[in-house]
Amino acid sequence: MEALGEEGFLRWPTRSGYTGTWKVFPLYARGVRLGQPERLCPLTVGLLRSVPGLQHAGFSRLLPGTHIEPHRGFSNVVLRYHLALDVPAGCGFRIGGRERHWREGESWVFDDTCLHEAWNVGSRPRTVLLLDFLRPLSQSPHPARLLLKRLLYQHRMRRSIIGQARRILAEAGGLEDIDPDRITPP
Repeated sequence: MEALGEEGFLRWPTRSGYTGTWKVFPLYARGVRLGQPERLCPLTVGLLRSVPGLQHAGFSRLLPGTHIEPHRGFSNVVLRYHLALDVPAGCGFRIGGRERHWREGESWVFDDTCLHEAWNVGSRPRTVLLLDFLRPLSQSPHPARLLLKRLLYQHRMRRSIIGQARRILAEAGGLEDIDPDRITPP
């Protein structure tokens, strides 16, 4: 992460749901490695290859004065993992009414369909490694039901990404129409 600098970090794609500046350095999306991240962070990418069911991964950075409002993920098919990498005083996280504070080098896993929020009222950026991975079928009382939810999750993710692309293109005066049913995943 330290080798990345600021140039590889992008603003979070949507502008709603938070105040301040939230940036990400995406490594994986929908289980596919993005670009050539192993060139900049080979150890991290090497470790990510060993995560079963990895769906999304990247560095999440909150600049001072940023607050991600309370929200819920849209599917309990995945679990979310946070690894605290660079966390100044004044950063916190609340999930299900319980407030937590990152400690560098520590991590936790949670179901992001529980109401959660994050903030940085410190004096410098907070950075965590964030992963989403498929919830193991063995942890479900109904494996077939979870398998169906996984399929629906993939469909919703595809539509969400296409919706974001449409908004970005519309703002930029880009392509007229994109038919999400004619786009196939990479």
